[in-house]
Amino acid sequence: MENTKDIYITLNDKEVKLPRTFKEKCLWLGPSLVLCSIAIGSGEAILTPYFASLYGLGLLWVPVMSALCKVFVTERLARYTLATGESFVHGLYNLPGPKGWAIVITFIPWIFIAFFLAVGWPLGVGASVYGALTYAGVEFADGGNICVKLIALIVILLSMYLPVSKKGYAVVELICKIMIAIVVVCVFICGIMLFPPINEFISHIVPWNFVEYKPTEIANITTAIGYSGGGVMAISSYSYWVREKGYHLFGEKDYAATSRVFGMDLALAYIIQPICAIFIIICAGQILPQVGDVPNGRDIILITANMLGTPLGPWAKWVWLIGAAAILFSTSVAVFDGWSRALADAIKTLFNKPLANVSMMTVRKAVILFMGIGGILFAVVGLSTPGTFVSWGSVLEGIIFYPIFGTLAIIICLKLLPKEKQGGKWLTVLACLATAYFLYVSISYLMGTWGIIPITNEHSIAEMVSI
Repeated sequence: MENTKDIYITLNDKEVKLPRTFKEKCLWLGPSLVLCSIAIGSGEAILTPYFASLYGLGLLWVPVMSALCKVFVTERLARYTLATGESFVHGLYNLPGPKGWAIVITFIPWIFIAFFLAVGWPLGVGASVYGALTYAGVEFADGGNICVKLIALIVILLSMYLPVSKKGYAVVELICKIMIAIVVVCVFICGIMLFPPINEFISHIVPWNFVEYKPTEIANITTAIGYSGGGVMAISSYSYWVREKGYHLFGEKDYAATSRVFGMDLALAYIIQPICAIFIIICAGQILPQVGDVPNGRDIILITANMLGTPLGPWAKWVWLIGAAAILFSTSVAVFDGWSRALADAIKTLFNKPLANVSMMTVRKAVILFMGIGGILFAVVGLSTPGTFVSWGSVLEGIIFYPIFGTLAIIICLKLLPKEKQGGKWLTVLACLATAYFLYVSISYLMGTWGIIPITNEHSIAEMVSI
């Protein structure tokens, strides 16, 4: 019989109660919204409009398919933390074989990749602010270059400070909650105004009725699937936020009840994200194909905002830019928080003896400084990022590493957790199917890259992810 007594834990010197009622659970949820910030900001804010400019409403099915698969991979990653209180990195370290081998092939590459990839979101906020100021009548002699860089610098500095501030995760979660609320309102307002006929919407929401499939389109299709819903570092970061929220401490007292709250939290992330993505596709998919050329980077934010003004009126420009600035700001903060936790954990775990006397916070601050320096050099100073490195870093996070992380997460849950804490067998089965699907996506992309399958290479991934 389920324990119905109130359960309390002490978290950050405060007594916290396990939510029982639906209202309490809704107010308690948080890690899912931080995950949403990265998922929407990394894929939907830039890449989804990019693909919408190519296919119109033809890829409405992509965020649905991606969410259905990624939710089960993410669940396996975070399940280990829920059951043990340890991070996914510690699970990797405890796998059979040479100590740390799984960390070396999964997390260590991100130490270098993070130096180059923490650039786009701050610049995206700068572009949104610049667009808003130009609509307000402010003129820039330099085309807004200084304005964009100044805003980017402010965002980078805030993203470096907030995750390691006194409030830490709590302030990151609060920012993400506020920004997600703004984004949801903004995309819903525009999306509802441009919503297509229901029969057209339904015909595009199912994968077997999307666009006329052509082998030459496989690069774009697989990239869209990989990026919708965020990359592997986003879903890996989720396990740290689950721990910060105290789920594992509640689990020690009532694992079944805590698992249900955890499941509700995770489900929320993969309900909000695809819905936002669908509304973004509805907006961008009906106006961007009229541009005649595929806009890239920050141009896609400004062009989409400008073109929304034609069918909806000038107010739509403001709504779109506010939404873009909100989600990209929260993404930057969440990335610095989540990535620094995961990378610091990987470094500290792998080099546990040399770093025995160094605190985790010190390592985290070093990682954040490393990421911040890269962001400032490439976003503010204007150094050119190496296109090949950015391209492959993006491909690894959004496509190639998903089946690797999924497989390792499944093995960790089966090998290191007792059966009663593994969750239902159906969760393992669905995670296996999702991992197999991402393996298919990865193989398809690699076969196209290696010339085995003809692919569209007219627009590179470096262009897509550049800001």
